[in-house]
Formats: sequence, C-alpha cells, structure tokens
Amino acid sequence: LFRRDRAHTGRVPGELPGYLNQPWRAETTGEITSPVLVYGSFVLVARTDRHIYAFDRTGGNQIWKYDVNAVITQPPALQDNVYYFVDDQNRATAIALGTQNPLWQTRLAVPNISDTATADTGFVVAGDALFVGVKHNDKHYIIQLDRYRGGVLRSFDIGNVASQPLVVGHQLLYVAANGL
Repeated sequence: LFRRDRAHTGRVPGELPGYLNQPWRAETTGEITSPVLVYGSFVLVARTDRHIYAFDRTGGNQIWKYDVNAVITQPPALQDNVYYFVDDQNRATAIALGTQNPLWQTRLAVPNISDTATADTGFVVAGDALFVGVKHNDKHYIIQLDRYRGGVLRSFDIGNVASQPLVVGHQLLYVAANGL
C-alpha cells in the first residue's frame, strides 16, 4: 500500500531505531519511476528500463522481474497480492506478483468523453474499485475502475485543475485540487 496503509498515513507503529544501516543493495538499470513499495516479503520498484522489480525484503535478492514494455508514470497500488499501475502508454494494468501475464489491461478513458486519457495520479484502492485521476485535453477527471476486471465504471469531472494524489479514508474518496 502507498504510504503504509489504506488511509495513506505513512505512519509506522512504534519507534524506529536511533540509527540507520544498509543491510543490502540491489543494482538495476535505469532510474526509479515509482515509490518503493513493501508488501509481505517483497520490496517492489519500477524503473525507466520498463520493468518492475521485486526483491527479497530481508536479503535483497531479485525474486521477480516483469517487463511492462512502458514506463510506469504514477505511484502504483498493491492489494491482495496484485500490483496496479498506469504507464506512459495510457494503460492501466493489474498483475499478480510473481507472474508474467496481466490479470487485465485497459486503456485509460473517460466514458462518453474520450477513448484515451493521461494519468494525473496513481491508483487508490477502495473495496472492489480503483480510482485514478486523469486528464483529457485541458479537463481533469477521476475515473473509477472495477479492480477485478479493469473496466471503467464511471467518471467524475473535477474541472480544469489537476488533482493531487487521491486518498481514501472512512469510506470517502478525498480529492485535492485547489481545494478539498
């Protein structure tokens, strides 16, 4: 999950040690394009070489690599062992960790407006749905996708101001775009 929990608090229970050490280092090609995500025994990161990498959290060994064939442009989401991401080809994709075939892949679109849109934000998971901020021409929208099949369910017009990262808390979707 982005920023540790569904509410994106970024809080860690308990105290961190008074020192930092580097137990391992992993070398890959390209620059990092997504936040590092920790999920179970995985540490995941996307890079400009068009791949997602998963490393063993304790030893740093690469245990999985997925060829996206595009650059991940926004923060991904992880839920129930599935990695959700958007890329620079205007696609939304879901892939089960450790596999090589997407569960689904769909073009970002705004229903009844456009067959293509560009992601403004990463995904946020809320129950059976995914939400992502997108842009088409000079207008911005939030689109809701079915998290199991990838179909676009509906869109919300938020005007001419790009949204900031989306947050779900207490069964509400919060959108910050020159206001809340």
